[in-house]
Amino acid sequence: MPPERFELTNVWKKTLAVQKKDDHSGSRERLRQAFLGFRDRAARLAGEIPRDLPFFTVHDVTHLDALWEMVDLVAGPEYPITPAEAFVLGGAILVHDLAMSQAAYQDEIDRIKGEPIWRDTVTSLLRPRLGRTPTPEEISNPDGETERAAIQNLLRELHARQAAVLLTKEWGYGGTKYYLLDDADLRAAFADDIGKVAFSHHWPLNKLLDPAWLPQSPAGGPGWLPHEWSVDLVKLGCLLRTADAIHCDDRRAPGFLAALRQPNGYSDQHWKFQSLLRTPYLMPGVDRIRYRSSRPFNLDEYESWWTAFDWLRMADGELHAVDALLADTKRDRLAARGIANTDHASRLASDLRTEGWEPADAEVRIKDVPGLVRTLGGNQLYGKRTEVPLRELIQNAADAIRARRRLQGREISFGRIVVRPGRDATEQQDWIEVEDNGVGMSKTTLTGTLLDFGTSFWGTRRMRQEFPGLEALGMEATGKFGIGFFSVFMWGDRIRVLTRRYDRGYDETWVLEFRRGLQVRPLLRRATLEEQQTLPDGGTRVRVWCDTSRQVPVALLRREHPSSSACTWVELCEWLAPALDVSLDVEEGGSRQPAVVANDWLTINVENLLLRLNRKGPDEAVLSIQHNSTFWHAVAPLLGVIQDDNGQPIARGTVWAPEGGVVSGKLCCLRRASN
Repeated sequence: MPPERFELTNVWKKTLAVQKKDDHSGSRERLRQAFLGFRDRAARLAGEIPRDLPFFTVHDVTHLDALWEMVDLVAGPEYPITPAEAFVLGGAILVHDLAMSQAAYQDEIDRIKGEPIWRDTVTSLLRPRLGRTPTPEEISNPDGETERAAIQNLLRELHARQAAVLLTKEWGYGGTKYYLLDDADLRAAFADDIGKVAFSHHWPLNKLLDPAWLPQSPAGGPGWLPHEWSVDLVKLGCLLRTADAIHCDDRRAPGFLAALRQPNGYSDQHWKFQSLLRTPYLMPGVDRIRYRSSRPFNLDEYESWWTAFDWLRMADGELHAVDALLADTKRDRLAARGIANTDHASRLASDLRTEGWEPADAEVRIKDVPGLVRTLGGNQLYGKRTEVPLRELIQNAADAIRARRRLQGREISFGRIVVRPGRDATEQQDWIEVEDNGVGMSKTTLTGTLLDFGTSFWGTRRMRQEFPGLEALGMEATGKFGIGFFSVFMWGDRIRVLTRRYDRGYDETWVLEFRRGLQVRPLLRRATLEEQQTLPDGGTRVRVWCDTSRQVPVALLRREHPSSSACTWVELCEWLAPALDVSLDVEEGGSRQPAVVANDWLTINVENLLLRLNRKGPDEAVLSIQHNSTFWHAVAPLLGVIQDDNGQPIARGTVWAPEGGVVSGKLCCLRRASN
């Protein structure tokens, strides 16, 4: 019987294959036979993947075997690897994608349907279709199409996590129990190692160096293996992720199989480009892997060419990053450290040829990110409206509190926003601060999503990872565009963000400081003990030091022309957030006063409601409201609460025309917004 292709690889031959002169033939033979049986069962499970993900490129045993060849390619012939490492790496190769089918879960799918991630996924699928947040009943009982789509999404999302436990999972039939790896002793010795390496191909690279996720030093195997057959899981994680990244060739996308499955959309682009790629090879004398196409990409295939370009650039970046990690940790470096000709589209076109068109690298780029932020996050978008940053900070704070209410099942009255104006006596500089006791931010969110201009956190995969179940609980944020925070640079260039997630300890309090606006990278540090204690319940505090030349506090409190008088900070907050569903206080000079009580717009009298809406208006508006105070008792019974289809209050309003009154034919209506 001819050997399988993986048995022809250098890494197999020098580790698990029969050796001519072998002092450890018994140990090697046990590992080899266990792996071959393991591979046979993994191949059968991999064959189930197309049932659930028919449009995915090939993930069957041909892909699993090909990864041995890719390991050979990236590692090179002299790379040191022990037989035990080859067994663990081979096992991780086998299971890393196996959980892309329901067969890898069996009855666990029903358990997953009880997890927050299932409810979030169903919600994210139903919301655009319904044009609203689905009800709990709709989430619990999705239609067949939504359920299938949700399962497909979760198979992609959870397959790496499930790979970590596949070796300990048992399948039963006819009274017999089956495991992917039959050898119980090897399961006990290596199941955890294999699972961690398999799981790691979906981690950010730096996680490989986190001892909470992977042991950082090589370790031996069970006592019957030679002591020198140690296992370095960090090294194996690097080999798996690079081999997986570079495997894109026609074995993963056979043309006839594509004709049978008829992939569409983005999947179709992947099938097309991989079907045209030949097996990659390591260029002699250099550390670059090279790809070539079997024929030119024609006009109808230009999107596939660019998909290939993006994929190969991703693989190039992975190889560069892994090489740096190995070098920095004083581990043996790989033979391949990049992909040839991926630095520019025209150069890659010499390998991935085109016909009838040229791949001009005309991708839209933003070179001056700080300039764009200043334009779209400041004066050019909002004009001279100095109150916008305060409105945006209040809005963000309210969203964070609403999220916490849902996650913890808190009452609608929970949460408080505090606005603090103040002045640094030493620097003679005014500052404005907004604090909330909402969900707070993790280090990842603080340094990632918050600074990702134009990308909102709410309703995204990032939110579902940080706060599982929140989307299904009906979280609908007011902030949707990811630019509101940057409006604070209208006030000044020095900003400090102090934050801690509501469910973390004091030592997880973080500070992000902008000291010179957007021209210099912000500073990240752990909060001091004193700073930690200022957020006893978690949440976020943002302080902005106002540019002295802009006279921000004066501009904020100035009433509309022709008035020359100023409103108070409490009146300013009333006017900015008249229908807020979160209590809003102002703390000035050590004294705190309420500006808005959560949802009080539903119950306050008409005169106070109208005054709140006109706090920044000219003096004449306030006088007119007070002058017509005799009418408000008659209007009050008519100013009803308007509800949406779900019974939620969204407005108060009525049309009224008092006989003989100064004011007639007016519409008095207040619609609730988040601020």
